Amino acid sequence: MGMGGDEEEKQQRQVLGAYGEELAVRYLERDGWLILERNWRGGRLGELDVIAQRFEPGYAPGSERRVVIFVEVKTRRASSARVPARCSVTKRKRETIAKLAKLWRQAILETQADAVNWSYRFDVVEVSVSGRGKDRKAVVSHF
Repeated sequence: MGMGGDEEEKQQRQVLGAYGEELAVRYLERDGWLILERNWRGGRLGELDVIAQRFEPGYAPGSERRVVIFVEVKTRRASSARVPARCSVTKRKRETIAKLAKLWRQAILETQADAVNWSYRFDVVEVSVSGRGKDRKAVVSHF
């Protein structure tokens, strides 16, 4: 017996989302980010898609600072993208991400006291997918 239309559509969205997350991680790694976590769960509150870090120039000459980003990955089919995917990160979603980021930071502070000095920010990686199978192409943008 086959899946119902809603179940099949949900499964297709999950496959597309996993594909987009994989492309987002590869993109971030190529851009010099070290992936710390993928799909980090904060209990019943939800999950952070990707947590990554890299060192960037600091404020003092010759210094550097550790930057940690909490990344929301948004993947869409190019044909269905009426507005940029990053625009679908609602105020409520941003608030949830902020709470999850706070939980992650509290957990990391237990083992790395210097994390209090790290810089933190919230980013969106947008993946726009067109085509299917061998003809599938994706455009990845980091905001």
